[in-house]
Parts: sequence; structure tokens; C-alpha cells
Amino acid sequence: MKKIIYLFPTNRQKLIEEVKSGISPDNNLYGFNHLQKYYQVEQTEISPKFERILNILFLPVAWIFSSRYTKLNLGRVILALPQFWQADVVITCVDSINKAAAFFRKLNLFSGQLICMAGNVMDGTEKFPRLHKWLWSGADRIITHTPVDQEKLIGLGLKNGVCIPVGSDEKFWQLAKCKVSDTLQTVTSVGADRDRDYRTLFLAAKHLAQLKFIVCCGQKNVEGLDIPDNVEVKLNISALETREILSKAEMAVIPLLETNRASGQLSMLDAMLMGNSVIVSKTRGITESYDLKNEKNALLVPAGDSESLIEAIKKLQGRGNIKSALGCVGRNLALGYTTEKYAEKLKKIVFASD
Repeated sequence: MKKIIYLFPTNRQKLIEEVKSGISPDNNLYGFNHLQKYYQVEQTEISPKFERILNILFLPVAWIFSSRYTKLNLGRVILALPQFWQADVVITCVDSINKAAAFFRKLNLFSGQLICMAGNVMDGTEKFPRLHKWLWSGADRIITHTPVDQEKLIGLGLKNGVCIPVGSDEKFWQLAKCKVSDTLQTVTSVGADRDRDYRTLFLAAKHLAQLKFIVCCGQKNVEGLDIPDNVEVKLNISALETREILSKAEMAVIPLLETNRASGQLSMLDAMLMGNSVIVSKTRGITESYDLKNEKNALLVPAGDSESLIEAIKKLQGRGNIKSALGCVGRNLALGYTTEKYAEKLKKIVFASD
């Protein structure tokens, strides 16, 4: 049986156990648990202490290949090499790990097939862009999550990319697991990545004082922002808490900056699986990945346009027909992009290496 080793940017054993017990979704396992049905699939736990020490020692090498948003984690990959040597296939997630693994693959320090799941092929701040073509060529396959990153690979002259939009856990994100309120009163927004545009959402909220907004995010997302009185910010809450909040939402808003990378995808799919009508910023990283059509499966608004966002929220407020239609169509769309379906597509790539 083919042996596959996953290397995540952080240790995932706790999350794996939480997924098994039903208290967390498997979104951030990227098909790991589903591929276990077909292959011998393991992930490796790394000592944070030794990882930090090695990263300090290899800092000059990492600096050459790093960019503003991606710092090569050579230490983590070095510690995982003994597991790589025993694997037929190595799957890495997140670019700090991807590029580090590709670096060692180019040096022929392991021979198994390397599949990298890219979050952002290039962010435009690389010190030596040509070196990144050399790096990415160390991977047998690069899984991108949006057509935007496919274009970046083609621009580098690489043909080893394939686009598989990420999927969400339909078994976790479902209303049947919640105590649903008869009265839906909140506009909810979820997400903590750096591409969230809560400034625009808060500007819209100021002009919709009669509505209650709940924003589930990280501290950095709201630092320096003027938070209106009708907005409740919940920091770093659990998936279970997020699910309960989405179950009581009148609608979900995914406000994004246009950064030409994958962003907001899982938050949108999670909300759709919960039956929410979704308003999302019209950015390439999300609309092109899922073929979003305005007023067909979501309401799309220009990025950074608070006036358009206000109008979209008003359009859904108290409008039962359009809300229920968007919620139904959106859920059907999300069911086509589950973690299990993601794993099925990934399995075809792994199988092709047999």
C-alpha cells in the first residue's frame, strides 16, 4: 500500500482527535482523513523547540527565498526528513512548508513524490523571483486553490500545477446540529486571515444601526479600526461557537481585499453549508474558484465599496424569497466542494503516480 506523509505548518494531532470526536471540522486537514480510506496516511509531529533552533541556524538561507508573507520553515522540514525517506508521497501544506520541502527535493534529499498545496504561489515581494521558479520546480505537483495562482505558475513557465478549490466539512457545518432560533437577527462575518476587509464592513454597519453585526475574527483583524456600537467582535472562538452563531444569522458577509490570492473560501463554504445567504466581495481569489454569479448563488459587491455592501445587506434584510433562494442554491454549491470531494480529486493525482 502506498505510504503518504503529510506535513502541516503546525502539529495537527489534536485537531485530528477533535475531528474524530465531532467538535471540529476537518477543513484544515486538506483531505488527510479521507485519504486514509485508500492509503497508509500519516502526519508527523514536530518539536517546536528544535524547529525554532534549526530555523535560526538556517536563517540566511531562508532569507534568500522568503518574502513579506512567506518565511521558509526549513527547520520543520529538516526534522521531518526521516519520515519523508520512508514515504512514497509527501504532501505539504502552506507555502512556508511547501517551498522548504521543494528546496530539499531539489537537493535530492528525499525521493518520494512531492505534492505541495499552495496558498499563494508568488505575492510580489520576493527578493529574487527567478529563484522561486527553481524552488517550485522541485514539486511534482502544485495544488492551487484558485485560477489566479494557476496563472502565476504559468507565468513562471511551470506546468506542474492543478487547481482544486478547497472544500468544507459538510458533516460538521449543518443546521441539524444546532438549536436554531425562529428569529434570525444578526449579520455575521467570519474569518481571521490577513485579507479580510473589516474596515469596509464597519463603515457599512455604522449606516445600518438598526441591525446587529457579529464578527468572528482575530485581534489583528480589528486593530486600529473604529468598531461601531452595533458590532460585537468575538475573538478566536471555537468552531462549535462559530457554528452556533452562523445558525442564528440572518445573512453572512465575507468582506475581502483584492489581493489576487485564495481568501475567504472556507468561511464562505461554511456559511453556505449552514444555509446562510452570503454576501461576498467580488475578488478573483474566490469568485473564479467557485464560479460565483451575482444574485444566483451569492450577492457580489465590489471590494472596498461600503455603499454597495449596504445596499446588498438591505436587499437581504427581511426578504424571505431571495434569502431562502440564495441560501438553498448556495448550500447546493457548497455541497459540490466538500472536504471529501477535495480528497477524491487529490486521490486521482496520487494514483497517477502509481
